[in-house]
Amino acid sequence: MRRKYNDLLAKRAGMLAEAETLLKDGKREDYKSKMAEIGNINDEIKAQVYEALARIEKINGSSWNARTIPARRRTRLLSAAIP
Repeated sequence: MRRKYNDLLAKRAGMLAEAETLLKDGKREDYKSKMAEIGNINDEIKAQVYEALARIEKINGSSWNARTIPARRRTRLLSAAIP
């Protein structure tokens, strides 16, 4: 799971660099399509994070809801996991 997550992050970083180059070259349509692909990768990354959270909940026997983790901390944890 961690390997797939790291692979997705690396792939997204490469695609962002490509998108930046396309934008600098004035290829707006290509840039928009590349950003749509990046959006799909972001969805995959989020799915990986939520799958990991589900595993943590299963192991710990607790859930990631407002009663167990304050909203600010929960937001920071998820933000750190989904760059």
